[in-house]
Amino acid sequence: MIGEPLWRIWMSVPLLCLFACCGSSYSSLVDTSYGDAGMGETILVVYGTRAGSTAEVADVVGRILAEGGVRVDVKPVGSVKNLDGYSAVVIGTAIRAGKVKSDVLNFVKNCASELRRMPVAVFVVCMTMKDDTPENRKTVGAYLDPVREWIDPVEVGLFAGKMDYARLGFFARFAVQHVVKVPEGDVRNWSLIEDWSRNLRARLVTKNGGS
Repeated sequence: MIGEPLWRIWMSVPLLCLFACCGSSYSSLVDTSYGDAGMGETILVVYGTRAGSTAEVADVVGRILAEGGVRVDVKPVGSVKNLDGYSAVVIGTAIRAGKVKSDVLNFVKNCASELRRMPVAVFVVCMTMKDDTPENRKTVGAYLDPVREWIDPVEVGLFAGKMDYARLGFFARFAVQHVVKVPEGDVRNWSLIEDWSRNLRARLVTKNGGS
């Protein structure tokens, strides 16, 4: 009789881990616009985030792009149903266990025909990039292979991320600390992100000479 409830407890552990990981808390999702709608072109910066770090990067990318004289909408990927009215798209994704977030990949698949008709850039936010080495760039760049099966980005940004244990569920936090051993901290290089965004303008904006 004692073994039965213990057996049930052990069998429930994987489910508890799954729900704990999925229950990680999000910061507020960024859904905003920059620039003047009357300026002509409108760029979409769409992102998939786990705990808010990628949302914050997307917000900076959108703000910098808008300084080039266009309107930019920054939106979570789940809120975008079509690409009507957009002349270019920037796609940002967090990485989980070496994979692009599923909602981002689904967006790329569902909108592939539209995305192929306009300039598209992609950026990744990943703790592996805390050490920006050729080996790590190769590893993280390969995470985007499933995306490249559907689209051919004009630019790719590989950025370090942020690890905040407080935003993780118990089991996810244990795994991150003691199994994969990812250190806590914010290692995003904002100067690198801003420079990438400024250099990206000319690849996305076609009117007015890309100014």
